[in-house]
Amino acid sequence: MVDMKIRYFTEANKDNENRYGVPIDVSYTLSNGRWSSTDDGRLWSMNFHSDNAESLTFYFSNLYLPKGAELYIVNKDETISYGPVNHDALTEKGHYLSDIIPGSDATIYLYEPSGVEGQSIMELSRIIHGCSDFEKNRVKAQTRGVTINYPQSVACYPAWTNTSDGVGTIIFSDGTYANGALLMDARYTFAPYLLFNLKSIHTANNSDLTSAEIVKVCTMAVKFRAREISCGSSTQMTSYTYNGAYLKSWWHETSFALAYIMQDVKQQKNITWLGWNLSGNAPSQGTWIGKYGSYYSALSYTINGISTSQNPFSNKYEWNAVEDWYTVGVTTKGSPLFNTDKQVCGFYNDYITYGDGYYRYWFSKFSDSWSGGGQNNNRLSNHLDVMNFGFTSVNSCHPMSIEGPTSATGSAVYYIDNLPSDFTVDWCLPHDDYCNLHCLYENTPASNQCTVTPDSQHDMTEITLRAFLYRGSTFVNSLEKTITVNYGNTSNGIRKNIENLQVTNVGNIITAKIPQVGNNEKMVWTIDAYDASTGKNVFKKKVSEESYSIDAIDWKPGVYVVRVTSGKESFSEKVVIK
Repeated sequence: MVDMKIRYFTEANKDNENRYGVPIDVSYTLSNGRWSSTDDGRLWSMNFHSDNAESLTFYFSNLYLPKGAELYIVNKDETISYGPVNHDALTEKGHYLSDIIPGSDATIYLYEPSGVEGQSIMELSRIIHGCSDFEKNRVKAQTRGVTINYPQSVACYPAWTNTSDGVGTIIFSDGTYANGALLMDARYTFAPYLLFNLKSIHTANNSDLTSAEIVKVCTMAVKFRAREISCGSSTQMTSYTYNGAYLKSWWHETSFALAYIMQDVKQQKNITWLGWNLSGNAPSQGTWIGKYGSYYSALSYTINGISTSQNPFSNKYEWNAVEDWYTVGVTTKGSPLFNTDKQVCGFYNDYITYGDGYYRYWFSKFSDSWSGGGQNNNRLSNHLDVMNFGFTSVNSCHPMSIEGPTSATGSAVYYIDNLPSDFTVDWCLPHDDYCNLHCLYENTPASNQCTVTPDSQHDMTEITLRAFLYRGSTFVNSLEKTITVNYGNTSNGIRKNIENLQVTNVGNIITAKIPQVGNNEKMVWTIDAYDASTGKNVFKKKVSEESYSIDAIDWKPGVYVVRVTSGKESFSEKVVIK
């Protein structure tokens, strides 16, 4: 293997505490490194070393992997393996920024299976040399040796675990980092909107972003669940990193920026979409989450409460927390501020200390950014409430989906996974009146659930179940699930027999009769009955006679469905109990 050494001589830009390293421009392609043959393809590898580096991060200006190809980055002692990066993980822009790989040595591996050799493209343009912790060094210098309490890992606050899973650590290819909040939109579509601080990419006091600043967003990576597996553990939780984003809206007056992550985030159901609050009321207990002192997320909360005061840097009135030097807060740009309902109400902007033993932290108000500058490209409302529902708050939520069997040859129950407590569900089988009347039972067996009982009188092999989601009386979104229905693999004789089902009701005595057809042996069949209004099963029995009578005298008045089943064949009829 080729051992390429990156020599780093000076720690530049120490004035930026939100920095994890210094970028070094390089130029490596697949013509460098070494190829070796494998049983089913070939493997490229190349070693990298940077003296005294805390970590290495790799920026590819052009990365293309054909289907089946995979890229890995492994540190020297093989305790960290990043990947696989495959075709589906890449953006259409072709750029890719890796996660932060601890240590001063790392090896990149690229595997190509047989049939796609020579199709991969890799242009490595920058390596970020990870430096010492600037932020902690700054705090130590200011406190002059005073014993202080640093923020603790969010793993030490179990009540905030789900909330922290919606806070992303943003990694930029210039060696800086920030934090962002994955925000829910009012329609609960789980679009990957990320709120962060405009100052992370833009230093001027205006909204005239340069092309380089916009590219900085396009090439960034966002890491979710960057936390320890438990309080005090050295083991990192399984995390998820997504590459690239489109900048949708920003406004320098409140320092907000809203990006749309290019990759599909909602496939990971343990990532949280964070709720928000527009009330403009100061939270009685403010809590903020962001990176501090390591690559894990930390949590801070106010001891002295939240008030409103003028930020001396922006001259804007913002949320303000004042803490003494013994209590140091997370100061990562964009760290979201939460109220007691764990809704985003602001994000970290600035801090200052006058040498009087106190830190003063300022947080931009979420409510101020909602209307922003009044235009689509400088306010949040246009993106987070495109239907103008007018909600003043939404709650955090994991991605929702219809859960239940993919095959419903009998009776199957369906529900919405992660349904918020203030939601209700209406179910339907679109464009199919017969199935809605005879096969779908809403709010059964529990509220907001449904039971689907396919009926072979309706010729179908697939049905589409749709859930309409309501928040209060407002329809917000819908979900769909395709269900397979299989009535095959039964003898024609049995089918012909139960097709001759006769159901009568005389004096609320229900009689089901199956006249025998042809020379079939006497068949065993099941008779059951359902309350059509609730879907509740009120009777079930296995019989072998041609007919069977049910005493329904004590049943409540209403419509009932009587069904007979033999093997995978079933037919049903409706009866009215008076």
